[in-house]
Amino acid sequence: MKNLLIYFLTFLISFLPVRHAWSSPLAAVVTLASNPVVRTVAADIVVDVIARGFAANDPHYKSNGSISKIKYRGFLKGNASKYSALVSILSAAGFLVLDGVLSKPESIPEGDVMPEKDVVWNIRSNSGATITEAAWAVVSGLDYIVEIEILPYKHDPSREDLRTVNYKLSNGKDWAGSGDTASRVNCQYANGNVSTCQPDFKPSIPSRPATDQEIDSEFFSYVGTLSNAEKLKLFSADDGATIYPELIPEIEPFAPPLLPNGSPLPAQGDELWTYADWINKGVAQKTDPNADYYVPPASWDTAYYLANTIAGSDSKVTDLNTGNKPNPDPNPDPDTGTGTKPTVITGVVEVSNLGGIESRIDTTNQTLESIENVLSDNFTQTKTPENDVSLDEANSFWKRKYPDGITGVFNKNLELLKNGELYQWISGFSIGGVAIKPHFEICLDATEYYDIECINLDFPDYIWTFLRAAMMFGAAIYCRRLIIG
Repeated sequence: MKNLLIYFLTFLISFLPVRHAWSSPLAAVVTLASNPVVRTVAADIVVDVIARGFAANDPHYKSNGSISKIKYRGFLKGNASKYSALVSILSAAGFLVLDGVLSKPESIPEGDVMPEKDVVWNIRSNSGATITEAAWAVVSGLDYIVEIEILPYKHDPSREDLRTVNYKLSNGKDWAGSGDTASRVNCQYANGNVSTCQPDFKPSIPSRPATDQEIDSEFFSYVGTLSNAEKLKLFSADDGATIYPELIPEIEPFAPPLLPNGSPLPAQGDELWTYADWINKGVAQKTDPNADYYVPPASWDTAYYLANTIAGSDSKVTDLNTGNKPNPDPNPDPDTGTGTKPTVITGVVEVSNLGGIESRIDTTNQTLESIENVLSDNFTQTKTPENDVSLDEANSFWKRKYPDGITGVFNKNLELLKNGELYQWISGFSIGGVAIKPHFEICLDATEYYDIECINLDFPDYIWTFLRAAMMFGAAIYCRRLIIG
C-alpha cells in the first residue's frame, strides 16, 4: 500500500502542471469590440474587447476585459504624455503632464505673482523668482516665522512693481521686522543664482508630482462623470479600432467560453464560423440546400449560439474567425448599397505559444483529422454481421504497443520505481524491530455480589503504533535541539 501511495504522489506531481496548462488557457487581447462600453467599478475599469487564445488558430470571442485602477494609474504615470486625448482628460480632471511627469498644479500664495524670465524680486539683500521665495530667504534662519503675508505696496497700492511683506509669528501677530518692501527688478540686480535668470528657464505653472491617492480619488471620480464616448479615450484615441499598445498586456479578458454541450469553441476557419457569419448578417437559411447561404439544420443551433452569444452579434468577431474571403460580407440588397463592408482590424497582438504546447496540439488534431478522412473514405460500406463470429479467434490489424494494457504499464513502472534511489531512501524510514505491545488486565476476586475473573484492557495495535511513532518523532526533535540548539 505504501509503495502504491508513493507511485500515486509521483504521478500527481508530474501530471498536475500539464493538466493546469490544458485547463487554464490564457487569452490575448486583440482589439476593442464594436461600440464598446466602458464601465468603472470599485477597483477595476471594464471595457468590451475581442480576445483569443495564444495559439494561432484559437477563435476570437467577445468578452469583458478588465484592468485594475492600480495598473491604469501606472500607465498614466509612464505614458499619458504620449497621447493628447489622455492629456486632455487629465487636464479637465485638474492634473498636468509636465516633462512627462503626471503633476498637480500648486496654488500661488495670495498676493504673489508667477515667475517671469529675466525678472527677480528683491527684499533687502535677497532675491527670488517670486515674492514668497525672496521673503522666505530673508527669514531662513528664524524658526518662529510660520507664514508670509504679501500686501499691495503700503505707500502706493497701484504700483505693480512693489509689494509690502509681513512675517507672521505662531500667535498670529506680525514679527518686528515686518513691513519690508519687495521690488521687481531685472536679473542684473539679482543677488545670487535665481531660476528665472537661467538661460534654460521656461515659464510654467508651479506644480508637484501627483500622489497615488490624488489620482485614485480625483481622476477616477472625474472619469465616472464622462460619457461613454469620452471614456473610450482611456483605451483608444482613435475610433476604437485599436488599444494603446502599453495597455494591451495589462487588460485581462474572461477565459474562453465553451459551447452549450461543454466542448471548446471551433477553431478559426471552421465552417461553423461561416454559418455564424451568415446568421449574423441576416442572410442564412436552412430550408433550401441548393440556395446560397444554406446552413444545415444540424448545425443551426451551434452557429446561432456562436453568432449571438460568443460573438455577441459583433461582425468583427465572425470576420476574424472566418478568415480572409474574396467577398466576406454578403449584401442582401445590392441595389440599395446597404451591405456591410469588411471591417479592418489593426493592432493584433503576437504572443508566444507557451513553449510549443499549442502547436503540438494543432499538429495532433490535423493528424487525427487525416486518419478520420481515410477511414471514412475506405470503411463506409455497410455489411450485415454474421451471428457465429468468435471474437476470441479474431486477429486485430492494429499492433498494440502495450499488449498488457494499463496493468502492464503500471506493473513495469512500479518495479522500476522500487529499484530507484527515491524508493530506497523512503523505505529507510520504516519503523522496524521486535517490540510487542504490552498486555493489561484487571483480575477481581469473586464476591457474593459479582463473579468477575479478569478484564482485558489491551489497546488496539494501531494505538501503540501511533504512540511509538510519536515518541520517536519527539525524541528526534529533542536530539536536534540538544545538538544544534
